[in-house]
Amino acid sequence: MSAREHRGFSLVEILVSFTVLAVVGGGLAAAVASQWRSHDGLADDQRIRQAMGGTADLLLAEIRSVSPAAGDIRAALDTALEVRATLGTAVVCSVTVARDRIMVPPRRPVAGAPLTWWRDMPAPGDSIDIFNARGGLPDSISRHELVALGGGRCPMASPFARSAADATSSLELTVSPPLPPSIGTGAPVRFLRWTRYSLYRSTADNRWYFGIKELLSGAWAVVQPVTGPLAPAAPLGSGGMSLRVIDSAGSTVTTGAYGGARAIELSVRARGLRGPRALGRRVQAAESLHVVLAPRNE
Repeated sequence: MSAREHRGFSLVEILVSFTVLAVVGGGLAAAVASQWRSHDGLADDQRIRQAMGGTADLLLAEIRSVSPAAGDIRAALDTALEVRATLGTAVVCSVTVARDRIMVPPRRPVAGAPLTWWRDMPAPGDSIDIFNARGGLPDSISRHELVALGGGRCPMASPFARSAADATSSLELTVSPPLPPSIGTGAPVRFLRWTRYSLYRSTADNRWYFGIKELLSGAWAVVQPVTGPLAPAAPLGSGGMSLRVIDSAGSTVTTGAYGGARAIELSVRARGLRGPRALGRRVQAAESLHVVLAPRNE
């Protein structure tokens, strides 16, 4: 075998190979980095839409059940709304002779479908709406305050307690004022609690969130984050959340005059936590949602 057949790579060939590998590797790294940035941007866009959608869905669900004429709006600021929010539902299975106490079926009956539901246990100070079918007169809603609650008994003769265990595990609610004579067995019941929805700044990460807190037994609970982060609070309704209560003339309702409210205008804005680079600069994703909804009228 000749010396020519044993010839290895030259220094120039090795340098050219390394250069080609570096160019190819750099291109692959740039492509992977671009894909990661694109993935982060899409994830950020999805988070923004979820934050806005969750905020709007919750507020709109509450606004639909609010009755301004019944005093269900206590405060409506630019970034906060205090309303009587629905806590749960039930049905009257018995009324005492004095009409200051009602029985409702247990939340988890042994037999039959549940007729009582709540997201939190009712507490003294909560409000109770009871449907009042007044016969020849128009139906109405009778509002009462929950004074006390304890163990009760639904009559076995009623269709709301299908077992002895369900009858003895019913709930007794003491209300004020007493029920009108036209309310009887089978009347639907709705539990309500003062609830504040607001845009607030978290001390944990210094970002802005949509949060909720409840007035429980006369004291406000600690605010809990629901969705976010949202855009920071800003003047002129350009922040992460802004609210406006509107009367029949289209004017903004001021403090204390919410009984004449005909619509609530809601704007929600969210910004990305990061954004892809465009033309050498980082672009922060942003979305907004604007809706106008009429509350319940009674």
